[in-house]
Amino acid sequence: MIRKIFIWTSPIPLLIFWGLWIYAKQVKGWEIFGIMLLFTVPLALSLLMTVMGIVLIVRARKKSEPTANLWFSALLAGSLLLFILALQMMTVFDNIIRQTA
Repeated sequence: MIRKIFIWTSPIPLLIFWGLWIYAKQVKGWEIFGIMLLFTVPLALSLLMTVMGIVLIVRARKKSEPTANLWFSALLAGSLLLFILALQMMTVFDNIIRQTA
């Protein structure tokens, strides 16, 4: 039961982020700084759902159950977190390259 709920709710962090992104594009001026705090909600949800997906994958592997849907759902839930991490790593590498040049 938990497995099915996780599989069906895995796109929620992306949908929340997408909705906030559309809303943030409409905001003008200093209000954008207040909205930026709201972006932590889908990031935290993405982290929690990724950890939950890993736990469900480990439990399924111990019971010798198929895990393909869980892998896909965990990657879908964690894709937002992985995207933000990739952006941060690109910024770090860019700063390192600029300091050495």
